[in-house]
Amino acid sequence: MSQNENSGAIHAAMERLEAQRALLGDEAVDLALAALGRQLDECELPAPAAPPPKDAREEGERKLVTVMFADVSGFTQLAADLDPEEVRDLMNRCFDRLVPVVSRYEGTVDKFVGDAIVALFGAPVAHEDDAMRALSAAREMQAALVEFNREHGTDLGLHFGINTGTVVAGHVGALGRQDYSVMGDAVNMAARLEDISERGEILVGNDTFRLTAAVFDFDPLSEVRVKGKGDPILVYRLRGPKEAPTPSREIPGRRPLVGRGEELARLGQAIARLEQGAGGRIAIVSEAGLGKSRLVAQARQSAGRGIRWAEGRGLSYAHGLSYGVARGLLCSLLDVRAEGVGEDLAGSLRDAVDRIAPEDAGEITPYLAVLLDLELDDERMAEKVRYLSGELLKQRIAGAFHDFLRRRARGTPMVLVWEDLHWADASSLELLDGLFDLPDEVPILFVLVFRSEPGRMLELHRRFAEGHGERYEVVELAGLNETESQKLVEEYLGEVDLPPNARALVLEKAEGNPLFLEELLHSLVDAGLAAREGERAAAPDVERLEVPDTLQGVIAARIDRLAAADKRTLQTASVIGRIFHRRVLGHLIREVEPHLDGSLEELRRRAFVRPREWGEGREADTEIVEYIFKHVITHDVSYGTLLLARRRRLHRGVGEAIEALFPEQLDELAGTLGLHFQRAAEHSLAAEYLLRAGDRARAQYANEEALGFYREARAEVARVLAAEPVNRTKWEQAATAMEEGIGDVLARTGRGAEARTAYRAALTRLAQNDRAGRSRVLRRIGSVLVAERSFEDALATVEEAGLALGEEPRGDDVPKWRSERNELGLDRTWIHYWRGEWRRILELVDEIRPFLEAHGTPYQRSRLHQALALALMRRDRYTPSDELFESARETHGAGEESENLAQAAHGRFLLGFVHFFARDLETAERHISSGLELSERIGEATIRGRCLTYLVAIRRMKGDVEAVMALAGDALKLTRQFRMIEYEGAAEGNLAWAAWRREDLDGAMAHGRHALELWEAYPGPAAYP
Repeated sequence: MSQNENSGAIHAAMERLEAQRALLGDEAVDLALAALGRQLDECELPAPAAPPPKDAREEGERKLVTVMFADVSGFTQLAADLDPEEVRDLMNRCFDRLVPVVSRYEGTVDKFVGDAIVALFGAPVAHEDDAMRALSAAREMQAALVEFNREHGTDLGLHFGINTGTVVAGHVGALGRQDYSVMGDAVNMAARLEDISERGEILVGNDTFRLTAAVFDFDPLSEVRVKGKGDPILVYRLRGPKEAPTPSREIPGRRPLVGRGEELARLGQAIARLEQGAGGRIAIVSEAGLGKSRLVAQARQSAGRGIRWAEGRGLSYAHGLSYGVARGLLCSLLDVRAEGVGEDLAGSLRDAVDRIAPEDAGEITPYLAVLLDLELDDERMAEKVRYLSGELLKQRIAGAFHDFLRRRARGTPMVLVWEDLHWADASSLELLDGLFDLPDEVPILFVLVFRSEPGRMLELHRRFAEGHGERYEVVELAGLNETESQKLVEEYLGEVDLPPNARALVLEKAEGNPLFLEELLHSLVDAGLAAREGERAAAPDVERLEVPDTLQGVIAARIDRLAAADKRTLQTASVIGRIFHRRVLGHLIREVEPHLDGSLEELRRRAFVRPREWGEGREADTEIVEYIFKHVITHDVSYGTLLLARRRRLHRGVGEAIEALFPEQLDELAGTLGLHFQRAAEHSLAAEYLLRAGDRARAQYANEEALGFYREARAEVARVLAAEPVNRTKWEQAATAMEEGIGDVLARTGRGAEARTAYRAALTRLAQNDRAGRSRVLRRIGSVLVAERSFEDALATVEEAGLALGEEPRGDDVPKWRSERNELGLDRTWIHYWRGEWRRILELVDEIRPFLEAHGTPYQRSRLHQALALALMRRDRYTPSDELFESARETHGAGEESENLAQAAHGRFLLGFVHFFARDLETAERHISSGLELSERIGEATIRGRCLTYLVAIRRMKGDVEAVMALAGDALKLTRQFRMIEYEGAAEGNLAWAAWRREDLDGAMAHGRHALELWEAYPGPAAYP
């Protein structure tokens, strides 16, 4: 046999041994592997180009371990009477009696330190009851030493320190002289406990006590100070086992749906109503693990064939992904995968829209393509989105999605499942909020599935409940009661003679949570605690078996019983995320690619992962492209076993795999890439992708995602700059753009002080010769100050911006300079309006009008006429003239032409505002109502507040007290939220009038007093000087 063949045979033998480790035991396998390793060394072959991956025990991992320090006392006294050789022989015979006890409990002797044995329970292989095994072993070692003393006529003693915690486990030592061991604070604490223990004592730390208190009795000691710990620690002395320890055993099968009859019926009734043409809304809410998704899956199986189902899911690993849930829903409706090739997605979208809305495809397709992050090949459609502002684009996306669903549902009733909304991105939740009236129009059933955890979704849920009442049905899942849990165990196990105490303990530990119960059952059967014999299940001896106290221990034990290759696959997949793509995983572990599918199939068989369904009509033999960890807790435990250094390497590998496999989707995946490179400590790559993700989210008005990405990017950029990069100018520019982006998002969301801080940070980084840029940032600071009603500071800041802008330059900077000059002049007029200086506004309009009409945009022209109209209104003391009507019409027309929805809403309000003062109340109400509708649709609070204020005034002039009460209440709530002090005062005044008309004099007095207080606090001038 050649050297290569011999080496290959040895590698194969080693793999077969690893696969049988659970059967043969660690001691036998490790001895055999050591012998084979020596044979492999003797081959003297160069290292292969792609060596087999290391076993986790060799590379190292993080593990929950119980550490035992057992010190044998009395040898010092013997040394005074015996020859050193005799003492050594006696010590070895003593250790020969004690070490097998550790082995019987499947512990591992880590090392001998003088008279002490250091043993590990949970490394290299975890068990669900490692803490209990350690304490049982300690008691048995005490008994063994008593026997040893009797046989040898000695008076040796034992005292123990035992502690549980997370350690780093792996090979430790110099190159060529390494031994398997563990390191961590849990080890140090066990040593300290052994130091303070007396002869015959077994002292344990708090975590060990917590894990074993149901099995053993303890005496709590007063808080003890130990070396290396600043604060005293809790210590317990083991007394012995409880009189009635509770053993456990059972066998898992597929968990049926138990105890959810009422909830399933309610969901079924909603589906039945849908089949009759009535839409609806239903929320499935609970804590993790209580069967929300399984309930929906069961309802789907029972539903009729004439209903279209689609699902979008929030992802824990793709945080901050803009429109992530909505994208999943749309892809599900298109019967394509969200990560599919762009051409396939585009074709499916185009075909779907053409089928349901051929005449309006141009108003739907381009905006849904943006949501899917697709390139638009049709220039006519691309033109529709190319120059849209972020706000307008966001509204167009919402409108297109709304129209698409409405038209689709007219042909076929639809169930839209919004899954895992507790992980949903803010933009998808905002989109859902805007769609929530749709079931009143067409047969659509919204099924919202989320955990009852604090966060954006829970707040939205409460608002849905308040706003929709009985039209929003809520199904809250509680834990199973004892009878239901018993039935679930029986259904799960089949026929098995499980001892009552064991069954009771399983139910107690699961606490009615089906997820916990399922994982517990699986772990016990994987540990060999039950075995199937045909149709029956047989229970083995259970005298010393315990159900673990924590789910983490259960899952870690299941993971450690996997073959080495399968465990590596599971750990590597956990770095990708709870949902992982088969191709990305293959890219990461390509050296064992031929075995990957077999490994995934084994993980699937053992219920660690399952294929993730992505659409309807999937054939049975379709290639599985995506998997999901069956439970998120399993994912978290698997990820937690990896050493930090290995995690970093794998996160970098995930990022590189995504770049290589999905080069056309890097913008869409920028947030995910930034996360992986951030966790890989690849700061420049992390910063680049996080900035890219922040810019993308800001352009789509996904404000919270944008802030999250920018703030993560800020930290990464700081790390890059601290390392003194060669391309420092590039990163300084990136930092400047980032701070300005943060300021924009903060300003639009009403966080003025934070916005000004961000803008100032950007300003300090801008080059002095970037005149338009410095002017722009200063002007935006001025806009924030206007919103805060700090008019003097705002005017000074805008004047500073004008000095920064300077004279018109030459070259490529001219268009940017001209646009900034127009914006600067318009912002000046706005400040003077709020200062009541109409004469100065008219002067400014005359100054800037010629230049703006030559070089301005429709948006800027609308703002110019708006400024003129407001100045004329003040000049003529709110008596409309023909000139004023003309300016108002120009404002409205140019605003509609600009496609800037905010400015269009301004124009509609202004036109109604002028008609109001002309006493044409019907026309005024029509235009202002139109402005209100638009401002509500785009979420523009300032315009909405103005529209509400003047609609109240119209109703007041008509004597409609009830309408005034309702509208003024809405206005007060809005203006108070956004600190619009002048309109808040108006709302209080109108409520005072309504209370007076209703003869509620106390209410009138209270509202009137508030109105006066607000008026006195208002920093601007009176409207009527």
